[in-house]
Amino acid sequence: MADYYRLLSSVIEALEGTSAEVRRRLYDSARTGFLEQLRKREPPLADSYINQQQIAMEEAIRRVEKEQMSRPAERRCPPPPTRSLLFRAQQRQKKPAH
Repeated sequence: MADYYRLLSSVIEALEGTSAEVRRRLYDSARTGFLEQLRKREPPLADSYINQQQIAMEEAIRRVEKEQMSRPAERRCPPPPTRSLLFRAQQRQKKPAH
């Protein structure tokens, strides 16, 4: 059995600051792709095995999502620009064009 939790968790971590919508699309894509792969196997897999794998995938999704929701809000969103970055951007805009 695949470790769906570890796979999903590593993808989410690599995408840093993912929104709930981005994660939802990722989960939908994972569900669809993995189900297609299981159904294409030769010799065919038993329906009971496919159902077991679907349950494992859903449990992994719930676990990853629970962890994402328990993180502080500032870790789920990209950090705001620092004052010095804002100041430099404003200064660049004020310089006259040559």
